[in-house]
Amino acid sequence: MKGSLSASWPLLHNCRKTAIIYLIIGLSAVLSNIWFTPISEIPDEPNHFARALQISEGHFYSKRVAPNDSGGYFPADMMRVLHAYDDVNFHADQRVTAGRLAFVKQNGWGGPVKYYGIANTAVNPPWSYPGVVVGIWLGRAFHFSVFTTFMLARALTGLLAVTLTSLAIALCRRGALFLVALASMPMTLHLFGSCSQDALLISAAFLAAALLTRQGDGAPPSWALIWGVGFCFIAFVGKPPMLVFAILPVLTTPLIWFWRWLVSLAIPFIVSIGWALTGIRWGKAAYESVDGKSEHGQIQYLLHHPLQFPGTMLRTFHLQGQHLSEQFIGVLGWLDTFLPRAFYVASVIFALILLAFYLPKIRQSAWETRRVVMTLTVVICATILVCISLYVIWTIVGQDEIIGLQGRYFIPVAAFLIVAMRPDPALIATRPATYRLWNVVTIGYALSSVVTMAWSLNVRYWP
Repeated sequence: MKGSLSASWPLLHNCRKTAIIYLIIGLSAVLSNIWFTPISEIPDEPNHFARALQISEGHFYSKRVAPNDSGGYFPADMMRVLHAYDDVNFHADQRVTAGRLAFVKQNGWGGPVKYYGIANTAVNPPWSYPGVVVGIWLGRAFHFSVFTTFMLARALTGLLAVTLTSLAIALCRRGALFLVALASMPMTLHLFGSCSQDALLISAAFLAAALLTRQGDGAPPSWALIWGVGFCFIAFVGKPPMLVFAILPVLTTPLIWFWRWLVSLAIPFIVSIGWALTGIRWGKAAYESVDGKSEHGQIQYLLHHPLQFPGTMLRTFHLQGQHLSEQFIGVLGWLDTFLPRAFYVASVIFALILLAFYLPKIRQSAWETRRVVMTLTVVICATILVCISLYVIWTIVGQDEIIGLQGRYFIPVAAFLIVAMRPDPALIATRPATYRLWNVVTIGYALSSVVTMAWSLNVRYWP
C-alpha cells in the first residue's frame, strides 16, 4: 500500500496544484462574467431565474394553463427587470446605457403578481438551481433589489460550479489536462457565471467523468465512488439524453463488480421516474404550434422513417458545423457575441493536440480496449439522443435539418471522453517533461480564455 501511494503521489500532487490554480482562475472568470454581462444576457436566463424563484418559494411544480403553455405567477417589477435588455439581443449596435442600468438597479420585487409563461424551464427539477435558490433566499431576506439578488445568484452558482470542477480536476486520473481545457473554454466559464441550470449540469458531468476515471480493473469500486457517481447523475434528470451515461460504468467494469455499479444506474433512473410522474406530468407544455412543429407528429415520423434521421444529422452538422463548434468554444451573451477568429482556431488546434497526447495505445489489455470502445459508443449515443430531442421539440415535422441545436449542449457530453483516454500516471512516468509542458500550456489557455471572454463582453455591451 505504501508503494502504491508513493507511486501515485506525483499525479495527486500535480492534479491538486492544477485544481487549485483552476479554482482561482475559474472564480476570477465568474466575477469577470458577472461584471461584464448585463442581467439576463445569457440564453433563457430570465426563465431560469423565474423557475428558481418558484422553487425558492416552495412551488416545485410549474402550472400548466394550456397544452402549450406552462409557467407561474411572478412580480411584474421583477419581470420588467429580467427583460429590460430584450432589445439588445442580436443587435450589435445596441449598448447598455447608464440610464437603463440605473432603472434596472433601482427596481425591487413590487408590482402586481401576474402570470408569465416559462415553458422551456418549467419542468426543470428543483435541484437544478441550488446557487440561484440560495441567492434568492439571501437577497429577499436582506431586502436586496432584483438586480443585486440576480448577481448574487450568479456568483453563488459560479462558486458551486467552479468548486465542483476543481474537485473533478483533483480527482481525475485520465485526461486531466483535457478536462481542464474543456472547463476553461469561454462558453463553459460564461455558463458557470450565470443563473442557468447548465452550470450545475456541466460541472456535475465533469465530476462524474472524473470519478469514473478512478475505476480500476483490479480493485473493487468503493461504495463512496459508486454513490458519488450516482448522485452526480441526478443532475442529468433535467436533460434526459445525458442519462445514457448512467450505463457507462456498468459497461466498462469487470463482470465481478457489475452488480455494484447497478446502484449508480438505479439512482438517477428512480429519481427520473419520480420526476416524470410528478413535475413533468403536471407542468410540461407540449411544443405544438401552427408552424408545423409537433412533438407527437415528429415522433411518429421518426418511427415510420428511422433510416432518414442519420442523413438529417449529417446534413445538420454539414450546414451548422462551423457555428456549432464556435458555440461549443464560446459564443457569448445571447449567442450574439463572438470571440476573435484566432481564438477559435487556437482552441481547435490545442484540443486536437491534447486528444493526440491522450490517445490510447493501439496495443493494450482487453479491459482497456473495452473501456475505450464502450465509452466512445456511449458518447456517440448521447450525441444522437441530444439531436433527437431537439429534432422532436423544435423542428418542423419531417424537416431535413435539426433546428435549435447549440454547441453548448455537447460540453457535458465531451467531458466523458476522458474515461477513454490514457492514464495520467502513465504519462507522468514515461513523458514527464512533455506532461509538464502541456500542463503549463493548459493553464495558459485558461488564462487567455478569461481575458478573451472579458474583452469580448466589454466590447459587445459597454460603450
